[in-house]
Amino acid sequence: MYVYQLAKELIEHGHECIVLSLSNEKLVDEYDGIQIKYIPFEINAYNDSKNPQNLKALIDLVTDYAPDIFHLHTYTSSMGVNHLLALKNVGIKVLFTSHLPNFTCLRGDLMRMGNEVCDGLVTRDKCMDCYLHFTGITNVTTRKLLQQASKYQFVRDFIPRLNQYNFKVDILNAFKNKIDDIIVVSKWQKSILELNGFQPNNISVCRQSINEENIIRQNKTHFSGKLRIGFIGRIVKVKGLHILLESLIKLDKSKYELNIVGLKSINEVEYYNTMLEMAKSISANWTENLESSAIFDFLDGIDLLVIPSIVLETGPIVAFEAMARKLPVLTFNYGGARELVDIDTGFLVENAEEMHNVLKYIIDDKSILNTKSDHINYTRSTKDLYLETIKIYSNQ
Repeated sequence: MYVYQLAKELIEHGHECIVLSLSNEKLVDEYDGIQIKYIPFEINAYNDSKNPQNLKALIDLVTDYAPDIFHLHTYTSSMGVNHLLALKNVGIKVLFTSHLPNFTCLRGDLMRMGNEVCDGLVTRDKCMDCYLHFTGITNVTTRKLLQQASKYQFVRDFIPRLNQYNFKVDILNAFKNKIDDIIVVSKWQKSILELNGFQPNNISVCRQSINEENIIRQNKTHFSGKLRIGFIGRIVKVKGLHILLESLIKLDKSKYELNIVGLKSINEVEYYNTMLEMAKSISANWTENLESSAIFDFLDGIDLLVIPSIVLETGPIVAFEAMARKLPVLTFNYGGARELVDIDTGFLVENAEEMHNVLKYIIDDKSILNTKSDHINYTRSTKDLYLETIKIYSNQ
């Protein structure tokens, strides 16, 4: 959505823009007025390939198009730092936007051992311990031995997974020393990059945005009757639906209704089935694969959006969408949501017990939602995204 919105704004303001996608076959040439080009996937670019197999295709395409700027969104296994450096070497100005925590985290989610939010500082012992645990090595002694062994190249050659820390440090150093402008979509990402030695002046925060036509300015109708609670997200553990359901099961079901818009993940089928049964136990409304065009109608039909994610979100976009509709949000006090929600416009809680208590409080007295909603004054549109990005481009 971020890239689509930015591309549309660039084109509407008279700039020429194409979007490069990764595919081993040509799909569509154009999407909603945006020209699409393709290069093939490259499996090894993320780690150690100095000459990725798809690099020539990239250079040929960029040379033919001759852009003023090449803007990479999200570091992937098929588009790495060596691609950016190669473009820079042929005179193309390059920028990078980090949308996800996996840019600095070996696990990919900045959750220390999968249980608590990490401070984000990249160090061998801590990060390798967490990464090895993530790969399924639960024995502490074994992990400690492998951490120490990972310091030696001959061991890393023999056990490839032990290269992950070195790969990550090499990648971060390359971005730190050779890529002049890095954009992040939340303030906490900027803080983590600075913690790892990136220069503050080289990092810009350019957050997500909402189309102007989806931002409402007038106050919502006052909340009354049964509390209508909403959840939107993938049905995976890190999105925290279980926390919301466990909180609601303990409360009087006659005073609320839960509306779930979910997306099933093939990687967590057991979790999905468990959540489905829990939702049935409180007669929740369950919808899957809702069209993006229907999201705002869904939000307008609820009184409170709950975002119980247990990971550091860089958005999430649904928080922006809720604020644009003057809809109060209940979420945990960390990550990107905390940068949008405050005590005047929503509810920030520290743990699951506090979330349960706040839900009980709101169910018993919905008038607090009127006050919160009236204080929401969301104004960030896609035009703001465009203006901020153009300013960054102009500084190149």
